[in-house]
Amino acid sequence: ASVCELLEGVEKHLQASDFTKEDLETRVRAFSAEKGIKLTPVAQAVRFGVTGGKVSPGLFEMLALQGKERVLRRVHAAVRALKG
Repeated sequence: ASVCELLEGVEKHLQASDFTKEDLETRVRAFSAEKGIKLTPVAQAVRFGVTGGKVSPGLFEMLALQGKERVLRRVHAAVRALKG
């Protein structure tokens, strides 16, 4: 799956989250399992979509600290940019 497809798919799971580290981790892992893919490519797609980079502090801690509104805005912007 492409980064764009992964971001689009995980977006609804992020929208449903209460944005605690634990809930974010549960939801992103559930999405990975649902798609039958490992966590790493999903985590890398989310990290790229939110930070624009390949490296960040712990993914779920970083998402929780960024906050729901900012994370969803950045994921949505990344999807738009990737689609051209």
